[in-house]
Amino acid sequence: MRNSPVLLAVAAAAILLASVGAQEVLDGAIAAVVNNDVVTFSEVRELVGAAEKEARGAAQGQALVEKIKELRRVATNDLIDRKLILQNARSEGRTIPDPVVDDHIEKIIRDSFGGDRAAFLHDLAVRGFNLKLFREHERDSMTVEQMQREVVKDATPGTEQKVREEWLRGLRQKAYIKVY
Repeated sequence: MRNSPVLLAVAAAAILLASVGAQEVLDGAIAAVVNNDVVTFSEVRELVGAAEKEARGAAQGQALVEKIKELRRVATNDLIDRKLILQNARSEGRTIPDPVVDDHIEKIIRDSFGGDRAAFLHDLAVRGFNLKLFREHERDSMTVEQMQREVVKDATPGTEQKVREEWLRGLRQKAYIKVY
């Protein structure tokens, strides 16, 4: 039987996490597996970074530990849902066309950088991105938004959140999800 790269990564992460203190989190360590996709602790920390900083200024001791755990739990679940939505979109052959993504990025450059593409590229580099990674991130974000809009388009006003939650629950039930 051939070993799956995801299973090998999970095993390696489990060994690494067992060998370090509970408070220490390694870049690239696995927070969750969603079918064949991985959510890393780095992704979780990136998502909650600002909220954790705010929590550190507002709480301390056990209250801080509990707040950070909750922030990370919510972020992990959000990232799992995002992976499920993207997997669902791929399985249905849905993708945002390149010209639509390019127009979106050009709008960001116009609106946030006064049309200065060099300033935009510099900002990406400072944040550890390149244009290719940013394009894929934006494509994924646009795909998630589009899929969620489509799910609730026929929902009765006031029930959109419930419809979205039921849809996500259905996606979760069909998926293999392991949270670490």
